[in-house]
Amino acid sequence: MHLSYIQQKFFYLLSLLLIPRLTMSFLVKFQQNGNFTGDSYLKFNNEFTLPGFACSLCMRFNLDIERGVINWLLSYSVASNPDKMNMYMNHTSKELKFCLSGSRGFENCFPVTYKPELVRQRWLHSCVVLSGLDPDTKLAKIKMYLQGKLEKTAEFKTILDPAKDGEGLMILAQEQDSFGGGFDRKQSFAGIISQFNMFERELTEAEISSLFSCGSDLQGDLVSWSQEEWSQFGDVAIKTLEYQKLCESKFENDLVAVPEPVTFHEASFICDFLS
Repeated sequence: MHLSYIQQKFFYLLSLLLIPRLTMSFLVKFQQNGNFTGDSYLKFNNEFTLPGFACSLCMRFNLDIERGVINWLLSYSVASNPDKMNMYMNHTSKELKFCLSGSRGFENCFPVTYKPELVRQRWLHSCVVLSGLDPDTKLAKIKMYLQGKLEKTAEFKTILDPAKDGEGLMILAQEQDSFGGGFDRKQSFAGIISQFNMFERELTEAEISSLFSCGSDLQGDLVSWSQEEWSQFGDVAIKTLEYQKLCESKFENDLVAVPEPVTFHEASFICDFLS
């Protein structure tokens, strides 16, 4: 059957409506060679100030190798305070902890517990929503989400003064003990990070749920997950993919073979470690 030009155009436009369009994103794998180092990280190219009232931070990550007690996912530092804002995993307490220091020097840390099997070679989606950071609000508020669900709500005292703090640096997979440096390889992150975005507003629960389920791929207006916006250093590999694939359970059927005989106690330890 021969279709006219108008008919062909009609079916083409119809296909755009009916067939989901795949949007490209990327993921970053840190320390893919298995050697933990103090020079493998991603740095956001533009220094920026934290918003004076509200902001949201979201990311997706999975852990390849657990080393030591603490592994840092992100650190944001300003010249006067290298620990201005950070997020890290505490493997002893099984907590994902977010910390924020006010402009008057007080640090507030907020933990949420996680199941080890959710982060060991599996994707974990996390969002932090902050509001009331200005001097006119008596108490600031934090909401922390894991896998699209609200896990913690808390009020705390803090004031952010962007003019006083100045612009800061955002680094992924290392902790800044000094402005832009001072890394400790034992605290570095070995795994994959994707969809790291920061917004100058409070994200809604519906938006966060959609991000978790790959129903959308919102780009931050403060920090955006665009390859051109980041610089890579050290043992770092970048792979592009359709962001919808980040919601595929590609790790569920992994088979791990240990190439040498082990005792039952050793096998039990290995299986627990790999979940």
